[in-house]
Amino acid sequence: ANYFIIGKALISGQGFRDIHLADAPIDNTFPVVFPILLAALQIFDRSPLLCQIVMGILGALVILFTYNYFKKKDTTLIFPLLILTAASNLLATFGLIFMSEICYTLLTLLALWLLDKSLERPGNAALFWGALAVSILPANCRSIGIAFSAAWVVSTLVDKKYRYAVVHVLLTLVALLLIHLFIPWESGYQSLLFLRDSYDPGQGIITTPELVHRVLDNIGIHSTYLIASCIVPFGQHTPPFLPSLLSKIFIVLITVGWLRGFFGRGRIISFYLLFYFGIVMVWPLANDRRIVCVLPFLFYFLLRGIHVLISVFNPQTTRNFKGLLRDFIGKPKILTQRQLLMVWVLVWIIAGLNVINRIGKPGFHETLSADWINFYRCADWVRENTAPDVVVMNRKPELFYLRCNRKGIVYPYSHDVEAIVASLKQNRVAYIVYDNFFWTNTTAKYLYPVIVSHPEYFKVVYGLHNPDFFILQFVAPGGGASS
Repeated sequence: ANYFIIGKALISGQGFRDIHLADAPIDNTFPVVFPILLAALQIFDRSPLLCQIVMGILGALVILFTYNYFKKKDTTLIFPLLILTAASNLLATFGLIFMSEICYTLLTLLALWLLDKSLERPGNAALFWGALAVSILPANCRSIGIAFSAAWVVSTLVDKKYRYAVVHVLLTLVALLLIHLFIPWESGYQSLLFLRDSYDPGQGIITTPELVHRVLDNIGIHSTYLIASCIVPFGQHTPPFLPSLLSKIFIVLITVGWLRGFFGRGRIISFYLLFYFGIVMVWPLANDRRIVCVLPFLFYFLLRGIHVLISVFNPQTTRNFKGLLRDFIGKPKILTQRQLLMVWVLVWIIAGLNVINRIGKPGFHETLSADWINFYRCADWVRENTAPDVVVMNRKPELFYLRCNRKGIVYPYSHDVEAIVASLKQNRVAYIVYDNFFWTNTTAKYLYPVIVSHPEYFKVVYGLHNPDFFILQFVAPGGGASS
């Protein structure tokens, strides 16, 4: 939603601004590539429909460029890889929403494909500059794209393709300079990396022992559930031990394929995942958004790991550790018909479970949980019963704005009651949505003490139950409803 709103601001001539917020500040937290894409699409259609169609096209292009990039890396496994990518429930889900993950994934694949083409034809200036131009886009599409830039530089230096590394660094610096001529510098999401709690900045910066603990927690989350659930969707009746078991198996196979990648063509993607998951393990929130960005690469390394294990660890050909290491580093052996059948059986099982899960999913309105339904009902009430210029404090002002076209703010994540009251007055807030979201308790954590401390400032004007949601009118002197 933020990206769509910034795109709307760009085509309306307001610049890179959060026009859904009360004072429409310049946005200096989101990278520029995806909002610019959505702005270009809104030139032709201001409704979300065209953007929705293009998101689906980007998802299809991810499949296409997965095939184009990997087809020369391993001809034996390219069609199993294509099946896994096309059937992926997670990729399909993110291909239907206005989020930058699919665009980011496509840009990484496109840059890698152009790099291969350029290396095959070193005298072609168009391919050289095209590859370099696209190579700087991932870092400007998602902040974690810095991992891709790092992998690009390191791998091209290792391969002695020095001009690719040098020009990439120079173009990155030029892009940063041009962007920040128009958008003030801000740390953005990177600043969240080292907070104890991103929803409670008052707790301060994380200590080294706490950082180690966070990394270990993230490793545990990925190895007990997250990786497996991104590859194979689990139902409600899945045995509790299965996600953990599959995650560990998948991680072992992916790790084997990833390590093997350092010794062959395309070591850039092994470096990429090294830097990428290095950042992910430090990130305070572990979720599937981080995984979907690299899912085609995880599928590739999963298949490559299976290939390595069933072809290298062969008791009939492997006599000692030296021979084992030689086979691991050398060119992968051709799989026998029986071995290839084993790979295909696994692929069809994973793909089938993804397709079944996707077919079984209800439509969008049916998938909305009760808390989100009540949130949007509150937005509908505000649209029908308030003036167009009122400001509404709520937990998700960007979605609220798209639903009812009313500006808003998020309450400060602060335990200082008077600071929140001052924010209400400063932003001329007229209404507050007191939510009961299932996925967060920040409203109760920060707003409830304010309401209890100053009950005379608030008046309930609308309420819903199951779960409880209320719209409170802020009637304090200096508030938006008092004028």
